[in-house]
Amino acid sequence: MLGKLMKHEFKTTSKVILPLYLILVVLTIFARIFAQSLFTAENSNIDSIGFGLFGGLSVILYILGLFAVSIASFIYLLVRFYKNLFGDEGYLMHTLPVTSWELLSSKLLVAFIWNLVESLLIAFSIFCIFANHYVFDAISNYFASFGGFDGMVYYYTGMHTGTFWLSLIAFILVSSFYGLLLPYASICIGQLWQKHRLAGSFLTYFLINILTQIIRTIYVGLTGNEDAITHAQNYIPTATYGFIMVLNLVLSVVFFFLCGYIMKKKVNLE
Repeated sequence: MLGKLMKHEFKTTSKVILPLYLILVVLTIFARIFAQSLFTAENSNIDSIGFGLFGGLSVILYILGLFAVSIASFIYLLVRFYKNLFGDEGYLMHTLPVTSWELLSSKLLVAFIWNLVESLLIAFSIFCIFANHYVFDAISNYFASFGGFDGMVYYYTGMHTGTFWLSLIAFILVSSFYGLLLPYASICIGQLWQKHRLAGSFLTYFLINILTQIIRTIYVGLTGNEDAITHAQNYIPTATYGFIMVLNLVLSVVFFFLCGYIMKKKVNLE
């Protein structure tokens, strides 16, 4: 049943998400043209203030477009979660022959997959825009100054390359689920309010954010990593990022079971 729920969720959300990704593709094409023209002009000693300003403006608009697409898709998925489970549509959803855990999991997994696809598209988009031999030469020279990519990774993180990639993938996955489950939990807690449920959701979201930030700050203060973060120019505080990942993982598990419990026992439809 989970597969059917996810299939329906993909079909419905794709009507909004795919057009947003199409906008991203169009932005990439135009930004690629202008960015490469700008690279060519700069490296060909073409002196044109107007051309440079236009090229720079196109890149700025592209960056703003990236943020707009990302924010729009994220807000849409959250609004759908709220309306589909706690709004008018919730009466139908909660009468389906499925468990609250299946409903929650379908929303979470589909949103996670869309976020993953979006991240890959953005990464590929940035690569397409700046991919040319000038950039490749600069990156190659930078790596060479450390004796290669492995040397650069070890210099900044103290990790071997394999460990670095595994840690990075784990951090991204945990952060992605945390980034979805935090607003999900906030929405679930907010709908328990008799009135002003959206306000309750926003308040819960900000309070949890403040609390987690306090915990992270306390950890940094106790471990002395604030000195490394503030002053060391060539050091990435891997211990701090490790702590953040573990904290986000624990909170993600708590948020998931909290959402499932509220949806099963405390659902309060408008």
